[in-house]
Amino acid sequence: MKTIKLFSVTLLISIFLTTCDATKIVNPNFNQKILFEAGYINFAWGKVHTGFLIDSVGNVFCYNLPQHWNNIDSLNQISEQAMDANLSQTNGVCLTVNLAELKSKLPLLSNASRATTTKPKNEMNDAGVSYYLGYTFNNQTKIYKQVLLKQTGDWAINNNSKAAEDLETWLFSISQQLNNLR
Repeated sequence: MKTIKLFSVTLLISIFLTTCDATKIVNPNFNQKILFEAGYINFAWGKVHTGFLIDSVGNVFCYNLPQHWNNIDSLNQISEQAMDANLSQTNGVCLTVNLAELKSKLPLLSNASRATTTKPKNEMNDAGVSYYLGYTFNNQTKIYKQVLLKQTGDWAINNNSKAAEDLETWLFSISQQLNNLR
């Protein structure tokens, strides 16, 4: 009887400690809906806003001139509700990424999220901006934090990590696949 009680108490403590540790984790994971985004925006000679979001199961959702797009705030954050609203403005799934490939990108996103970025540098005028982004998610606050991987065009910004460069190259290849489908 003592052995059963001791085992039960040990099991409960183990479950409690495991649960506590899991709630503290704030990193890219499959508990978040959206992992990556890439796009292009230019309002110089008309209105262009096109791109895609990648969800946690590999669905690539394309968008083109969404009506009420929600942008990040001054802390580079966007609420889960606002992100869901953005997702609802897409044109649906336009491509699928292999789940194993997507999962292999998560450590890169984690590394890129800890890196610094360069100061914005004005490189062009009226060219618009191409952007490559990742998102980390806080399960407690239900807030996405944007991770800038690379931005080019009128204002160039680079993430200083090799992981960000690898992710940007991967997202660019997805853009090329989408262009070939059109």
